[in-house]
Amino acid sequence: MLARLTAREQQVLRWLAHGKTDREIAGMLGISARTVQKHLQHVYVKLGVENRTAAVMRGLELDPGPAMERPEIVPRPMPDACQAP
Repeated sequence: MLARLTAREQQVLRWLAHGKTDREIAGMLGISARTVQKHLQHVYVKLGVENRTAAVMRGLELDPGPAMERPEIVPRPMPDACQAP
């Protein structure tokens, strides 16, 4: 079932499993926090869950191995225009 998630949705879910906030995930992936929220909405639908905790739990149930390990992504700073004051 994790295979149904896009690569970006899987990255967001893995960072979520490591306790990162939407804003932290956004900064690491070089996207906006709103885009992270949109990816999470897609994850919830695809995994049949309603919230962050349930998404992480379902992800761990479906693939407790390497797919849920910390993603190897080089953090990139967000452009100033994307950061909240």
